[in-house]
Amino acid sequence: MHRARWVLFLAVIGAVPGTATAATQKQAKTDAEQDGLNGAVHRVSMVEQDIRAPLNSAGVDPAAVLVVENIESQDVEYDASGYRTKSGKLNAASGEFEGQATEVKRDATARVVERTVSLLPTQDVLEHEVYGPFGLVEATSYAAGKATNVHTIRYDRQGSVQEDTRTDGEGKPIFRTLYRRNPDGAWTARTTWLQGVLHSQESYDPDSDLQRYEEYNEAGAVTTTFIHRNGRVESYWSASNDADGGISMVNDLDNGDTQTWSCHNATRTCTGRTRHAVYPGGAKRNPTMTEVRGEDCKVQVRAYYEYQMDEHQNWTSRKVWLQMGEQGERVLHETDARTITYWPE
Repeated sequence: MHRARWVLFLAVIGAVPGTATAATQKQAKTDAEQDGLNGAVHRVSMVEQDIRAPLNSAGVDPAAVLVVENIESQDVEYDASGYRTKSGKLNAASGEFEGQATEVKRDATARVVERTVSLLPTQDVLEHEVYGPFGLVEATSYAAGKATNVHTIRYDRQGSVQEDTRTDGEGKPIFRTLYRRNPDGAWTARTTWLQGVLHSQESYDPDSDLQRYEEYNEAGAVTTTFIHRNGRVESYWSASNDADGGISMVNDLDNGDTQTWSCHNATRTCTGRTRHAVYPGGAKRNPTMTEVRGEDCKVQVRAYYEYQMDEHQNWTSRKVWLQMGEQGERVLHETDARTITYWPE
């Protein structure tokens, strides 16, 4: 049976309160793997990136259809273990590298225990992270040498998140989420506070795949509710008539597809879409095609990919075509080229 793994985004304010999910470090991917790379990659440099037909001009969110690596038009370096050490670009005028540097510390078993991100070339610390056996424990963000945001996560003995908290640099609460789970670790309830005030309560029954959500204002009155079951939003209500307000729910399905529901305050309705990707072989890397289908199962947009690969099966050049609808004409959207160097074997 499908198990729901919802992440709830507040579309109006752009915040994601209390949605952290945990995986043990044994399951975590390295930075290079998360960037879609294979092998002992040392450096990746994007040497050409030409976007010829921006998706936004067609009213389509690029993230809704395209599957691309996290590497942008910059140079990225990794250590021999696959963790990012530097990203940015060389300033031709000053001769200095501008971007970010990452320092990783490990314990005697090579497990990552700390990570520090600094701004280059100033060396100002931007973020410091502390890791435990189940993943991130604390992350502190800095600006001008002062802490601005502290994110802490507390786990149970199974490695599932029990509490997820953010405070500002002075310790004032930003958000806090508490989880209740069944014996196998699946969450059955979670409660979130924003700035110390109750914001939302959710319940989830894994057996029936039923999720209920309620959101409140500062006076404690219900402002938003929804019920989701078996892959569909069964009901949605909001006290707001704001035409631009609403929520979006994103779920990674068991078959690898991504399902998104967008609910609109003004109409009290929700629209769903599913992104599907086709990959060569068993690895979920370098798709040959991605598509988005609506609730009626009709294709809204497709992307097709063509690659030139090196000996490690990392692409060195790529072309992406877009097709609007089932029978639309394919249009060249993007061409990319990059150089990749590897650590000696």
